[in-house]
Amino acid sequence: MLTSRAEFALKDAAALSALLGYDWRQRELLTDLEMVGEAGRAGVLTGAQSASVLRHMQRLRWIAALHGVRPHGGRMRLWSLTDALRAQLALDLRDAAQIRLVQAIEALLQAGDPVRQALADWRAAAPLDTSGQARLDALTTEQLLGDDEALGLFARASIHRFVDRCGVHEAVAPAFLRTA
Repeated sequence: MLTSRAEFALKDAAALSALLGYDWRQRELLTDLEMVGEAGRAGVLTGAQSASVLRHMQRLRWIAALHGVRPHGGRMRLWSLTDALRAQLALDLRDAAQIRLVQAIEALLQAGDPVRQALADWRAAAPLDTSGQARLDALTTEQLLGDDEALGLFARASIHRFVDRCGVHEAVAPAFLRTA
């Protein structure tokens, strides 16, 4: 969720440059490079080899880029932390079910409320209890893709792994981005 001050920073090149000086976990806004990485440096998304996967997810309306003004003209794509979570979730489902990305996104969209709720509650992401993990482990790919509640559990597990792996909860937002 972007504050009005952060939204202003996207329209002002100097402000955006200052904002990008902070760690992405603090600003909850990522560049393409931070999302997918570059040669020798991994991005936050596991399973994404290039920014083309982000464009593909954007075309499928799974994620939506924000645009910031570059200091020397032009625009740059930026991604909210929520969209990073959505992207990782789709990549995790693609890899776990060994299906195409478009199929993973379609399944997540069709699951509806359980997946939306997991994404909305990402700040409270906690590891699945043993019964939830056992249920996920026992499902076949067809059962997982056909069960909205199971996809909700899968989403919670994926989000928890991302938040834990990236240390998102350890970062404190800069004072000018705090809403309370």
